[in-house]
Parts: sequence; structure tokens; C-alpha cells
Amino acid sequence: MTITMTDRLDLADKPTAREPGQDAAALSTMTQLISMTLLMDKLSDQARQQVAARPTVTAHLGHAREHLVLARRSLDHARGTLAYNTAHQSAARPPAS
Repeated sequence: MTITMTDRLDLADKPTAREPGQDAAALSTMTQLISMTLLMDKLSDQARQQVAARPTVTAHLGHAREHLVLARRSLDHARGTLAYNTAHQSAARPPAS
């Protein structure tokens, strides 16, 4: 059975049962991934300074930095969206009695 992009989107739109704390764990993981991109950015900057005399190498490091910036932005948006959705769903649930 082949799953098409439409099937994937349909599945993504359906609410899934989540265990308590699953969203918090996902938020924590995304935060760690964002921290890793910040560390990688610092290390790539350090490497760029160390090989400044080699322009072809520094050009590749520059491209890698661009990818890191995009990855960090995407992860930050994913984390923000999950945090918003989690808060929205929590507010919509009736209080436990």
C-alpha cells in the first residue's frame, strides 16, 4: 500500500490520542535541538575563523550556517506552534472533576 501526500495530510489533520506529558517532552526535545543549532553555529564560526585563509572552505561553512539558521527558525516555529496548540487544547478541555 502506497501512502500519498494527501493521505499524510489527512492523517496529520486528525487528532490523535496523546499521553499526558507527551507534548511537554516534545517541547523539551525541540528546545534541545534549537540549543544544538546554536552550538553548531558557534563552532562553525570558530572553524570559519580558523580557516579564514581558505575562501573555498569558508564558503562551505557559510552555506552550512545558512542551513543552521533555517533549521533553527523551523524548529522554533514548530515549538511555538506545539506550545500554542497544547495551551489551546488544555483551555478547551473541561476541568477534571
